[in-house]
Amino acid sequence: MVIRALGFDVWRVLTAVLIGAAVLVATLPMACLEGGGFPGSASGGSGVSRSQAVAVARQHLQECGRYPDNVKRVEVVEGMGAANHYWDGPEQVAGQELKPRPCWIVTFIHDAHHPDHRLTVYVDKATGQAIGGEQCR
Repeated sequence: MVIRALGFDVWRVLTAVLIGAAVLVATLPMACLEGGGFPGSASGGSGVSRSQAVAVARQHLQECGRYPDNVKRVEVVEGMGAANHYWDGPEQVAGQELKPRPCWIVTFIHDAHHPDHRLTVYVDKATGQAIGGEQCR
């Protein structure tokens, strides 16, 4: 009788654990989509979202007087970017280590100088600051 009661409780606990795991698995994809990746990975969890990175990059180029009037599209990818302070001028880089950091790489494509001219801003994923970039020439 005791074994049967113990067996019943074990099955009950096991069932509860399995239901909890199913709920976790069912909600995990939503968390991944909202944060841009799996929690704790380079792309998810805390830090700056994709849309926040675009806003930071746009504002940074506007403050530098380099934001184009005729943006055709914006591309955003995750990657590593060096803090080269490209848009702030070379004097900002003097003496700094240019070690790549996890970034949102935000590229504005426009037709100012030639078709598909690109202005790229590196937005640090942890701090949300524009730390560098590049442009095609």
